[in-house]
Amino acid sequence: MKLSADIIFEQLMKRGLAIEWLGRSSKGLAFKSFLFYEEGMTTENNQIYLATANKLPAIPPKEQDVLFIYVGQVLPKAWHKPDCDMFFIRGPITLTHLFNLLQTIFTFYSEWDDTLRHMLENDTNIDQMLLCGSEMLDNPIYVSNKNMEILSASGYSNDQVPHWFLFKDGNIPIEHLSRIIKQHKKYRDMRTPFLHDDDGHELIYSINIFSNNELKACVSLSSLKNPISEADYSLFRHYVQYIEKALHRQQRISHTSFLSIKVCLHALLDGADIEEVQLLSALNEIPFIHNDSRLTWLCFVIATNGSDHLVVHEYIVSNLLELIPDCICFAYGESVILLMQLADDDTPVQTVIDKINPAFSDAGFEIGISDRFKNIRDIRVAYDKACYAIKLAQLAGRKEEAHFFSNYALAYLMLHSKGIFKLKDILPSSILKLMDHDENSKVSYVNTLWCYLRNQRNIAQTARELFLHRSTLIQRLERIFKMLNTRLETSDENLYYSILLRLLEYERGENK
Repeated sequence: MKLSADIIFEQLMKRGLAIEWLGRSSKGLAFKSFLFYEEGMTTENNQIYLATANKLPAIPPKEQDVLFIYVGQVLPKAWHKPDCDMFFIRGPITLTHLFNLLQTIFTFYSEWDDTLRHMLENDTNIDQMLLCGSEMLDNPIYVSNKNMEILSASGYSNDQVPHWFLFKDGNIPIEHLSRIIKQHKKYRDMRTPFLHDDDGHELIYSINIFSNNELKACVSLSSLKNPISEADYSLFRHYVQYIEKALHRQQRISHTSFLSIKVCLHALLDGADIEEVQLLSALNEIPFIHNDSRLTWLCFVIATNGSDHLVVHEYIVSNLLELIPDCICFAYGESVILLMQLADDDTPVQTVIDKINPAFSDAGFEIGISDRFKNIRDIRVAYDKACYAIKLAQLAGRKEEAHFFSNYALAYLMLHSKGIFKLKDILPSSILKLMDHDENSKVSYVNTLWCYLRNQRNIAQTARELFLHRSTLIQRLERIFKMLNTRLETSDENLYYSILLRLLEYERGENK
């Protein structure tokens, strides 16, 4: 991991070096490695350079995140106020010894960072991460949620064998807990790390964690055992990033732990029969109201657009749960289902789409949305509707943020109106004549007729859409009417030919 100049300076001082810091400029965890400086070497940001008097550059570099550690007796005048960071070490120490000391320091912090990463990847309890932090920073740490409830807190025991421990079941001394809550209420809107004095009792450095613009937690480092040093601030900010990820992961786990309802939903999707007692018991495990007649469900299906994808379902599910916390989300077949509850017909579904679409549309996924439904047992019908919306949108060549089944219900009815027949078996000879014409002509009579019917037989609008002169269109339509042996003057004829031409359009889309 990268280290700050404060950490390195503090650690070298602890090792008894006579060290002076000049030209403070870097901030935070900036330095990733260290090198012996060679004459003429080009300096780079985030690097530490070790040098002696005969190797030091004549003019200090301008980069702010560069640290020179100079070993010698007299500092060159040009380096008295450098733009970069400079540690001046006097005394009998070789560059090799200094190099080994830095190697030890970097290894120590990297091992700590690796331990935290391992804990995060293995979903270790956040309490253990708190102990790991307290042992490194040598001060108590506590985490509270948005309701000021302490999720975890560490303390220090001066028993025969001094050690760090966790307060059991939130058993923090009441006077200490009341001070914490009071302080959090004052600073709950703070978006940057803040320092507060806990009404004179102890200095506390806190960081609020927000998600979707809402306060989720606060992580605090107390100075109850030791003063908080400059090195501790940057190290604590780095540490809180792990705590934040762990909290988000625990939140996702809590959302994905509705195992009972998912088992029921999978069974219902597969056509199995679920006893009412089992279904109600599963519904009672989720934080939704399922017995209110005013509430409805909505099923989203996120599916590939037919191409192969390397994105695994678990990744999609975890992303959706982060974007839409109050939902049930799980993989089913080759797609992912997101099931959410809506309070009324005015619920802004578009808000949900706006959150989901940017994350998946660019990656080649399609979003299908069912009609609203009240009975959770209708999940299979809702799922099929969302899937058909995606399929029909693809056939029609539609590019939309999301595909609502309600927009394709007519198309679904038409496609299934053929019964046992194929489309070619039910096309009348009049349409076949138009299709035969189109095969040997640059002018499409089928498209002209379809445009005319779509525009409700409006000559002016049809001419504009086809970029034709009005008289040219009328002449073409007369030839079409003659081939059809009708002028399409009845509503039944218009409906009949509209259905046939729409079916032909979808079939062409399917064969592309």
